[in-house]
Amino acid sequence: MHAYFKKFPSKEAALLKPHPDTTEEQWKELCDLFTSEAFMKRSEQNKKNRSKLTVNHAAGSRSFQRTRACMERMDAFQRQCDLEGKTYTEIEVYSEILGKKSGYVRGLGRAVKPPPSSTLTTQSSDLQHQLAKARDEIER
Repeated sequence: MHAYFKKFPSKEAALLKPHPDTTEEQWKELCDLFTSEAFMKRSEQNKKNRSKLTVNHAAGSRSFQRTRACMERMDAFQRQCDLEGKTYTEIEVYSEILGKKSGYVRGLGRAVKPPPSSTLTTQSSDLQHQLAKARDEIER
């Protein structure tokens, strides 16, 4: 909302064209807030604080701490797989640690599809076996 407000040259100009997601009364209160001394002081302090940051946050809404925990779980999972002699693709590791979500693997975007689960693979192979059996019986 503040970004929308800043497009106008003055508070009066902003008041003439309320933000589409607010009522006129809400917009007036927001404009009052955006031009208040306390808001401007806090905004200025936040700008100074942001300019001092040495690392840009690039994990979306997930905190660095949560991202680090996920990475540590992935490393532990891969070490355990190495000890057991199992091999997993990167997609399978992400899928195991971050989970699947409606047709894609979290952390890898919507273009990467999750591997089929073992239960689905087992069910699929059982169905294929039954289908082959049924075809054999029909052909006889």
